[in-house]
Amino acid sequence: MITSPAFVIAHIARTGGEAIKAILRNLKLPDVQCTKLHDIQQHATPDLRGRDLILSIRRLPARELSHIKLAYFLDHLPTTSQRLRNETIGRFAIRLLNGEGQIKRITDNDRTPVAHYIRSEFLRSDLHAVLAQYFPLTAAQTDIITVTTTKRREHYDHDITQHFTHEDIAELYHRSPTWTKHERAAYGSTLAN
Repeated sequence: MITSPAFVIAHIARTGGEAIKAILRNLKLPDVQCTKLHDIQQHATPDLRGRDLILSIRRLPARELSHIKLAYFLDHLPTTSQRLRNETIGRFAIRLLNGEGQIKRITDNDRTPVAHYIRSEFLRSDLHAVLAQYFPLTAAQTDIITVTTTKRREHYDHDITQHFTHEDIAELYHRSPTWTKHERAAYGSTLAN
């Protein structure tokens, strides 16, 4: 989690939170605090105290693919598209719903409004646009946002159509109504429509 007197950036796993932290650490903005890597508080319910809630988000199928690939990597299991499809509904159902649970917790079951979204696919431009609403950013700071090394791209096929059928994608959204609402707010649509 990232906090300042004016806002809280809440990070859902696999939506670019560590990249946002890396950029903010390099920016050294006044009164902006980042939790340490793997700090249990990074996924805690934010205490807003009148501050704006900013949420990092990603397209649901891409987030779930990334989450499942990480789980397979951590478990040292090989993956195939068919195995991924089969286990999406099976043993990974709880992991899949984890994103839905995180977004519900962060938004207090959708009672807390999100002031801004930082979409992982547009992380640098969205972060710049959001920060510019709170800080007068210099050209040098804009360059830092543009060039900061965050982390290497993970090596797996990121094309969700290679891993999920149209029906799988529709089922993901059906199981995650709160996420679906926020994805529509952030992107204007979901990948199911």
